[in-house]
Amino acid sequence: MKKFKGILIDPFKQSIEETEIENTLGGLDAIYKVMDCRLVDIVSLGNNHDLFIDDEGRLKSNNRWFTIGGHAFAGKCLLLDHDEVNGQTISTSLTINDVKIKTEFLDEDYNEEPFMDFIAF
Repeated sequence: MKKFKGILIDPFKQSIEETEIENTLGGLDAIYKVMDCRLVDIVSLGNNHDLFIDDEGRLKSNNRWFTIGGHAFAGKCLLLDHDEVNGQTISTSLTINDVKIKTEFLDEDYNEEPFMDFIAF
């Protein structure tokens, strides 16, 4: 079975490490397991780099936070890439060092309130 190389950002352990994700027909099950969450969303970091985030991360109490690219995220996150042709998820081309220099772990008591912004067309 094919595996993807990803980079897991774990603000609880304040670690950034490589991990392997199995490419299963279930799709997201392996990602949910690695990230220890039930729902994910994807944030584009540009250049085909995708950050899989815990979609419920901001709603959980006692979560840990970090910043990357000037934005704060809650919970464990996973970096993978996508190919330009059909958008399929593929192994990340980033190195751990690439991610470390752009990531800052926030204090244990850091928190942001979830919000919704409604904009009329």
